[in-house]
Amino acid sequence: MKLFSPCMQCQVDNGRPNFAAFTLSPIPDDGVVETGCDAGHKTFIAIQQDRFELLSLHAVAAIADGYHREGVVSFAASLERLYEYYVRAVMMVRGVRSPAIANFWRQANLSERQFGAFCLAHLLETEQPPTVLDATRIKFRNDVVHNGKFPTKEEAIAFGQAAADVADPLLAHLRSARFHDVIGLMTQERLKAGYAAADAAEVRASTLSIGTPFSLVITPSAKVDVAAAVQAYAERPDIEEAVTQGAALERAIRAAQVGKPG
Repeated sequence: MKLFSPCMQCQVDNGRPNFAAFTLSPIPDDGVVETGCDAGHKTFIAIQQDRFELLSLHAVAAIADGYHREGVVSFAASLERLYEYYVRAVMMVRGVRSPAIANFWRQANLSERQFGAFCLAHLLETEQPPTVLDATRIKFRNDVVHNGKFPTKEEAIAFGQAAADVADPLLAHLRSARFHDVIGLMTQERLKAGYAAADAAEVRASTLSIGTPFSLVITPSAKVDVAAAVQAYAERPDIEEAVTQGAALERAIRAAQVGKPG
């Protein structure tokens, strides 16, 4: 999965996009994409979405592209990182600050401990145990992740939908008014890395928001339909072809400008 990105400085300088500067970049681990263009500009693009959101999109993209095993692994990872995000949000809304939360999560570095922390946080917030994957789905995930099972497309989508059914109520809770300020603060903290990298390199920084299946920004009533998301991704325009056509369009524009009378 790659990110389609323009050169923001060309947009500012020319008042229009530099179509030759459209690039496809892999999303790095820190969520900060570094791009350049033929005009010598360098841009750092900080992605607004959290890791669990990006993983859910990666899962859909993998299944749509025929990598069903990778789709299951990414959906499982997305759900685990959503648990972590939920714990952090609950702790912050209850007055615990970021350094203490980070230290706590490092100490709970085993998946069983982290899952236990999530269940406790959910119980404190809602007085109800969370909805979780059932034993059949957990066995399927373990067979894929640990035993090398190659799932079919239908199996991968079914697991993704099971993960979405677990994620939906958590996302709806996080999108409620109670967490509004905390979510904004967590987003700003995440984007600081991109701004700091840009400042150090003395280049322009920008942010980018990406639509993802598991999302903190869509309406609380929305439900994730994994099969529909996979179908929509499979039918998306050919981004690589768009980059190629953009370069050709830019060459044509520049040739026309050279040919204009002074």
